[in-house]
Amino acid sequence: MWLSTQVGLSSFVYTCGVDVPQTKFPIDYINKTVSLKYFGREFLFHLSHGLFSSNDVDVGSRLLLKSIAQRLDLSRLATVLDVGCGMGVIGIAIGGACPASRLLFQDRDALAMAFARENSKANGIENAEFDCGLAFWNLGDRVFDLVVSNLPAKAGRPVLESFFRVAPHFLSRSGLGAVVIVSPLEGLARDSIQSSGCLLYHAESTSQHSVFFFQRPETLPTPDQPLVSLSPYMRARQKFFAGDVDYELETAYNLPDFDTIGYGVKLAQDVLQHAVIKGKAVFWNPGQGHLPVSVENRWPLGLDSVMIAGRDALELAITERNLSAAGRQAVKALLLPTDASLAETVEAGSIDLLCAVLRPVPKAPWPADLVISAEAILRKGGALLALGESTEVFRVLGLCRKFKVLESKKRFGHRAVLLQRQ
Repeated sequence: MWLSTQVGLSSFVYTCGVDVPQTKFPIDYINKTVSLKYFGREFLFHLSHGLFSSNDVDVGSRLLLKSIAQRLDLSRLATVLDVGCGMGVIGIAIGGACPASRLLFQDRDALAMAFARENSKANGIENAEFDCGLAFWNLGDRVFDLVVSNLPAKAGRPVLESFFRVAPHFLSRSGLGAVVIVSPLEGLARDSIQSSGCLLYHAESTSQHSVFFFQRPETLPTPDQPLVSLSPYMRARQKFFAGDVDYELETAYNLPDFDTIGYGVKLAQDVLQHAVIKGKAVFWNPGQGHLPVSVENRWPLGLDSVMIAGRDALELAITERNLSAAGRQAVKALLLPTDASLAETVEAGSIDLLCAVLRPVPKAPWPADLVISAEAILRKGGALLALGESTEVFRVLGLCRKFKVLESKKRFGHRAVLLQRQ
């Protein structure tokens, strides 16, 4: 389990094993700015096409905030935790209505945390912390008067059940959990609250969403497993084959390529098959860890050091776990909001190989950000491996004026291309 050292209000929580460096806010990733009125105050929120609800404050969050306003005395709140905060709407609105409360925003997506932080600043929310990581990780023995969450349906049943099992342990004695979930999962939420031993304080539903308020039981059950771990996210351990190399991965729910190797990754493995792998490597958006683990198995003595980086704390956690099982120790992991953040955080001219899985963000300059970062961190003669949908790879190639194409493979709308830094 990662331990944490908190570095004060209005800062990120730094985690052993994973660094969450503060980087420039990606202003070019703002899609639009919208307003929300709450307790007579108008809040402004920057939205992004790279995040949930990119055109307006979502209906579920509005419903949860309305229910909280009708049933809770916010002036009595001293501490609030917003789990899976996204752009920060729920926590910011509550913090604005109760400025004396201390807020902690938590999300596994570094881009979401960057927007939550910027939106907090824009709305004058000062008494806040920002923890980029998985739900309830890094909290130690802290408890909160209110734990709120707009629970994502795509998280999967084991993760959602884990939320309701773990949340009571982070509630103060008089604390309250308040969540909204899509209506098809109403039964799961209700059953999970009951099985956790919590008292169901309030429930309401619309055609689209259900809201639940719950209180911790009088006596918290002794957990039969660690409160926070990767267990709820884990899917299976299985063997994969890449040419003449086979390797094993533990795979996680909610990430691609969990049972088969995707076309992009398979093409990348083929492109690398005859390459010379040595020196220092960075794997950007490593997913389940297919590329770094297959490279580790094919060239066990080739790389002096391995760095993994990306937006998603779950990707970094599962990839680090799989690399460790493959024998790679001391992996450096960086949680970063955008492709541009690589140039801000990785030493210039220090990298021999950058493997980048392309993750498009509509109407954002991510292709230019990636190329600029590659130019900055790769040494001359170093290699950039870019993989993804053919259209997106083509957009990146059009900007690679300081690179020479060494090899390229296409299949079923996907492409992997290996380039050399000139």
